[in-house]
Amino acid sequence: MFSVLKQLREKSGTANVLAPYTPTPDAIVSAALEFAGVGEGDVVYDVGCGDARLLTAAIERGAVKAVGWDIDTKAIEDAQERIDGLKLGDRVSVSCEDVFTAPIDWAAASVIVLYLSVQGNLRLRPILLGMEEARA
Repeated sequence: MFSVLKQLREKSGTANVLAPYTPTPDAIVSAALEFAGVGEGDVVYDVGCGDARLLTAAIERGAVKAVGWDIDTKAIEDAQERIDGLKLGDRVSVSCEDVFTAPIDWAAASVIVLYLSVQGNLRLRPILLGMEEARA
């Protein structure tokens, strides 16, 4: 895994690659949203959103807003095509940004989805734990 991430980092020009782009199977999307209890009124964030399939599925389950980030421009293009095709642009947004430098209001989310490498999860952990402390 380390050599794959190293190659991705070299290719993307950033040290903040958290996982290779791998579309999440629909069954896993459904299971993840079920497990998280996503429903009416939720605001869902997806780090490494890929083609936005999880974000659009969250809206179908009743989330009021879904926001995703990815550093892969092709993934963001695919995501925007999906969002536009489903006419969900008023409730789903995606950005081609690095979550470590983007101005993200983590506390605004009721559900944060991470489908990343172990290393990616560990890098985000201090940010997310800090969010919980700020809420307390």
